[in-house]
Amino acid sequence: MIIEIILVVIGLALFVYWRLSERNNYWIERRVVHRTPVLFYGNIKERLTFKTPFHVFYRKFYEDFEGHKYVGIYEGRIPTLLVRDPDIIRNILAKDFDHFVDRSTTRFKHSQHTKYMLNAISGNHWKQVRAALTPTFTSGKMKAMFSNVEDCALKLIDHLKGRMANTSDQELGGIDTKDLYGKVALEVIASTAFGVQCNSFDENGNTEFIKKISDFNKLSTVTRYILLSLLLLDLPNWLTKHITLSFFNTDTVNYLTKVYKDTAKYRTDNNVRRNDFLQLLLDGQSGILEGDSAAGDDGKGLITEDVAIAQSVLFFIAGYETSSSLMSLASYSLSLEKEVQNKLREEIQRVLGEDQKVTYEKINEMHYLDMVLSETLRMYPPLGRLDRVCTKPYTIDHIEIPVGGRVAIPCAGIHMDPKFYPEPDKFIPERFSPEEKAKRHPYVYMPFGLGPRNCIGMRFAQMSVKIIMVHVLKNFLIEVDSETPIPFVYDERSMLLKPKGGELKVKLRAASY
Repeated sequence: MIIEIILVVIGLALFVYWRLSERNNYWIERRVVHRTPVLFYGNIKERLTFKTPFHVFYRKFYEDFEGHKYVGIYEGRIPTLLVRDPDIIRNILAKDFDHFVDRSTTRFKHSQHTKYMLNAISGNHWKQVRAALTPTFTSGKMKAMFSNVEDCALKLIDHLKGRMANTSDQELGGIDTKDLYGKVALEVIASTAFGVQCNSFDENGNTEFIKKISDFNKLSTVTRYILLSLLLLDLPNWLTKHITLSFFNTDTVNYLTKVYKDTAKYRTDNNVRRNDFLQLLLDGQSGILEGDSAAGDDGKGLITEDVAIAQSVLFFIAGYETSSSLMSLASYSLSLEKEVQNKLREEIQRVLGEDQKVTYEKINEMHYLDMVLSETLRMYPPLGRLDRVCTKPYTIDHIEIPVGGRVAIPCAGIHMDPKFYPEPDKFIPERFSPEEKAKRHPYVYMPFGLGPRNCIGMRFAQMSVKIIMVHVLKNFLIEVDSETPIPFVYDERSMLLKPKGGELKVKLRAASY
């Protein structure tokens, strides 16, 4: 009996070894430059063991293969083609998009309230839902939500002025920008996506909402390793479709679902309407948006309650982290670059004029503000890479990519390539003047993705950030503090734009004119 058990164990061990190493010749056979993989880890051991931050890892991998249009990389046992060439990137993301419609995580089963998220659905279903949701992000709809966002910005300003009133020198040191802008981003999303006021700047605010939201990405280390292992093992489709995969806290998702349903019921029962994202989704459920030409015939009738809830949850998850990080890192960069900050403040004062009123039209006239935020996103893109899965056989040069084959685009490397951005580690907003942009390939800047599957909420995120930053810069000077980390160092454990130690502190001083 013991011998039989030993033989079974040996047999299983050999099977696992074969399973993990069977593709080690994948890139050799296709004559693609690559690194020799390590068992289980492939080429990403430094990342999986949290020795190298996500953005830094893909920037370095990109730089190590200078001169190559693409490079083979093994992510666990999954061979992925890392594309460096802008022309090929354009083909994948836009010109030949029908060959690369899906994302890699869509092969797994999702929970009831996340399976209809735009980033989770695939194929023709994705196209139809995207078409149905497009009318919710038109310029007119953005303008209608302007006042809701500005109300949140004014709460932030009142909070800071209240704190500053208690100081003798009209300044606040040790301001953690990540926490500060996280609170105002939470206000914006709670108001526009869920129709609730969380009062995050008030000690007696909506503590339940704030607590649940703050836990949205709280997963145990064991859970994270299990999720990563499932992704890296490239399990067969017949198995993955039965495995529920989520990087989000289930309690938070369930809570947000309840908030959406409760608010929707209240508005329906009491015939209440409000200019926000939730109302647009409710209109979509009732068919009011179907007449919008942006949706197209394929999108009609697809915004069910489950689809609407999924987008509200996604709107929070994507919008909260992206917006708060952009504002935090823009403030950090401006604290280091006084001339840039002064130039931006001069533009804000000039465009606002005598009445100093912030409006949708005036925000769109602030071209230097747009350059500053674009440069921030270049240096600190929300995601270090984009992923696509081949949905129809495709050929790049001599490489045949089969259905299910994966390609990745290392944004973190491309954004810091001196061929496209001389002195890439310097903060130079003028790179995004119309003249400079015209000199570059259009597919070397992709903070929100590019092509049909780019971020649908990009315009709302940009509008929200601009409103908040204008109010901050109108009222305060942003300066380096004794606790400001110079240079910026990424958190090794996060895939997102988190600073090491979790805080990014600056000093605020009251502006005087």
